[in-house]
Amino acid sequence: MAAGESAEAEAKRARGAASHLERKARYAAKVADDYAKGAAGEQLVAAELEKLTASGWRILHDRRAPDGGNIDHLAIGPPGVAVVDAKNWSSAVTINAERRLVSSKYDHTEEVDRLNALVDHVRGLANRDGSPLSVRGYMVLTGDLDRDRAASDLGDIRIVGLTKVNGRLTKTRGDLSPELVDAIAGTLDAALPSATAVDRGEAPKPEPLGNDAPGVPSPLFERAHRFFYLRSWKKAGHHRLYLSDRDGTSLGWTDVNTGATTIDCQGDDRKLAEALLAAADPTGVKLAPGDLPKVATRLWGGRLLSRVARFHTSVLVGQEWRAYGKHRLYGTLIDPSVNRFDLGWIDLKTGEVHPTIDGDIAKDRGPADRYLAYLQHHLPER
Repeated sequence: MAAGESAEAEAKRARGAASHLERKARYAAKVADDYAKGAAGEQLVAAELEKLTASGWRILHDRRAPDGGNIDHLAIGPPGVAVVDAKNWSSAVTINAERRLVSSKYDHTEEVDRLNALVDHVRGLANRDGSPLSVRGYMVLTGDLDRDRAASDLGDIRIVGLTKVNGRLTKTRGDLSPELVDAIAGTLDAALPSATAVDRGEAPKPEPLGNDAPGVPSPLFERAHRFFYLRSWKKAGHHRLYLSDRDGTSLGWTDVNTGATTIDCQGDDRKLAEALLAAADPTGVKLAPGDLPKVATRLWGGRLLSRVARFHTSVLVGQEWRAYGKHRLYGTLIDPSVNRFDLGWIDLKTGEVHPTIDGDIAKDRGPADRYLAYLQHHLPER
């Protein structure tokens, strides 16, 4: 080996390592700049959305997303839920002839696709108990060239500048009451833990079945559903099925032997009681969805409800059964616009749950065991 050859080889390796480290450092610096720009954009949007709280909106920030990333913001107000994604791009954004989102030479359509997926996820959480809510995605542009951009739609996603987003969100008056806005925000807050907490290694909060406790219906669910209970009575050859509400108030009864019914209530309760008792027998409630009276749900109020009752109350019916030392509560869910679901039963002596199927009973409905737990929660004392 010639003099100095080994030293030159080491120097070459060292220069290569230094060049590699410099490239990594430049990449890391770029990533850091991108994150810093993104964080600055999120902070600008957060400050803008917070202005809505004075008019009854609830704002949630930086929530864990199912794809491992985060949901920048959720805005919940009278019109429904907005899933908000902040983008701080330096170049002006355009929607080209192929309906793709472009900034400078970069195609950002995959960001629209991701936001669509996040909207679907949030919609599933908000509507999981059959309560219809509007959920829409907003991509908010905070860059200097786009912050005053008027709203335009790309598919189901609304692209809008920072200074225009609040006007767009509040353009639709909406009919959700302050209590329902709080209920929806509470549901989403529990179901979507803070992304910051996850980053610190903290355990995310478990998704609740209802109002922060297993088997407790959420306020949103309570407004969209009515609970009814059937109990059998036998004496001296007589056999009746008594119907009550969840408070134990008697609404009427039917004679199993003759089919005659007696109704002890008025208004919407009378409409529902008549239909339920006419279809009830000791083996269940044989009522088709179309035969359940369409009573306007208490989910919506004010202007919308007075104009058109397009959302109707669903009913949960619990029927007690006693025989041979056994005591069970059978459950039925009837959605007047969709379907009738036989949920299964709960052993009231042991607490064992026997759902008819595992998993969700329908696309916009939760699992059968959840509804059985709701029925048990409201089961009135004798």
